[in-house]
Amino acid sequence: MIFGKSLKMLRNHKNMTQEESAAILDKSTATVGGYERGETSPEFDTLVKIIEYFKVDANIFSMTVFPNIL
Repeated sequence: MIFGKSLKMLRNHKNMTQEESAAILDKSTATVGGYERGETSPEFDTLVKIIEYFKVDANIFSMTVFPNIL
């Protein structure tokens, strides 16, 4: 599952709008939309906020956000 789809799934599971996610992450709605569409990837500090807010294991994103590391 790609990062954007994972993020959207987590957001929808909490019945959140992109606007609400953007406010929590201190990003614009356009930026969150870009993450969800796979157009951009979050910086590390934003990824940490996502993991902490949604209370998920970091490994669910590791292969999709930083695929060139391995």
